[in-house]
Amino acid sequence: MDKEAKILIVGTQPYNKTVQSRAFDSYFHQFKKTNLAQIFSDARVPCKGHCNELFQITDYRLLKRRVNSKIKTGRLFRYDELLEEWTDLSVKTYKPKKRGPLYRFMRKWLWKKKYWDTLELEEFVANFSPNYIFIAFSKDFFIFDIAIHFAEKYHTKLILSIADDYVFYDAYQGHLFNRLYRKKYLKIIDKVMNMDAFCIFESEKIKKLYLNHYPNVAGEVIYIASNISPKLCEGIDLTKDWYYFGNLEYGRYESILEIAKTLQSFNSTIKIHVYSRDIGKVKDKSQNIILRSPVNYNKMIEISLNDAGALLLVEGFAKKDVKMVEYSLSTKVGDSLSLGKPVIAYGHQNSGAIDFLLEKKCCFLATNKNDLSRLINDIICGLEDKDIYLNQFGTAKKCFSLIEQSQKFFRLFNK
Repeated sequence: MDKEAKILIVGTQPYNKTVQSRAFDSYFHQFKKTNLAQIFSDARVPCKGHCNELFQITDYRLLKRRVNSKIKTGRLFRYDELLEEWTDLSVKTYKPKKRGPLYRFMRKWLWKKKYWDTLELEEFVANFSPNYIFIAFSKDFFIFDIAIHFAEKYHTKLILSIADDYVFYDAYQGHLFNRLYRKKYLKIIDKVMNMDAFCIFESEKIKKLYLNHYPNVAGEVIYIASNISPKLCEGIDLTKDWYYFGNLEYGRYESILEIAKTLQSFNSTIKIHVYSRDIGKVKDKSQNIILRSPVNYNKMIEISLNDAGALLLVEGFAKKDVKMVEYSLSTKVGDSLSLGKPVIAYGHQNSGAIDFLLEKKCCFLATNKNDLSRLINDIICGLEDKDIYLNQFGTAKKCFSLIEQSQKFFRLFNK
């Protein structure tokens, strides 16, 4: 390809460094903004990211359009008009806690093609004239409907970004509408997998899962990179507290609690600071856990570098919790390994993050209570394996370097 590829992104969220869509930086960091555009559904005003132009279509506007034909369902944003940070938090959207099959069918009804496929959207895509259409995988139908429509219309190749097990894990077995939802969802997945498509996976584990089922599809792993330049850890400072940043779902708080109780038996002065939006849900608390409100990405880095003696990475142990994260590789993994601080991980070995860390031998890790007790005893007594720090630095540099991962993605689609 003589010219740089032009990629149209179809996904629910535009790039934002504080949410999951910051994974886009691992893919698009090397691209010129004029060669990237996005169609998205999040109701908030986007901030400046990778795309020169973005086209927003929301649930609310689609609903209003059904009763008022004069309503414009789409809104165009240009880079120069946007703020540096995503500060528009005033828009509230209804998102039920359990977004099951009925919720997906309601959105499918709402996103009827004749309402989203407007002259303005068609003009937006025609003017951009993409070489590829990038699909950020979702459990909703409309993301695929939009991408397929334009891929077929312009004979454009697909890039399928698969960050989790959307296809094979059925979280809603027995749900009234589940069988019909699974049938229709798998049909549309089979369709995109059998088009002219290339898959991007966020780990070797999820790549193996999908390519075993779709052996004719090409794919490559692009890890979700960290914005932090990797630093070599010099050891644990036992005069400083330990820190955890992130949500407490899927049994993560229970694992933090187990670490706290075990730590308390060996050292009563070290505290564990937990920064999370979920602290209001915590019922059981250890005296050495300090619950704090969440902070932004830059503040997390500052606190980690200045105050942390160690950083925690945790997953749960209950079967239902492990199933939810079996193929996930949290963005916290790359950040934690890159910060040059000791990383202590605890969770079930089948969890995606724990499985990755076990394979790389790049942090202090336990997968059961007995191992956790021995591990913390060794850390407190200064008996930790120092080779882990070299593995940590090597893994951060090889797998989570923004330049390394984004150049790899760029080369795949600019040959």
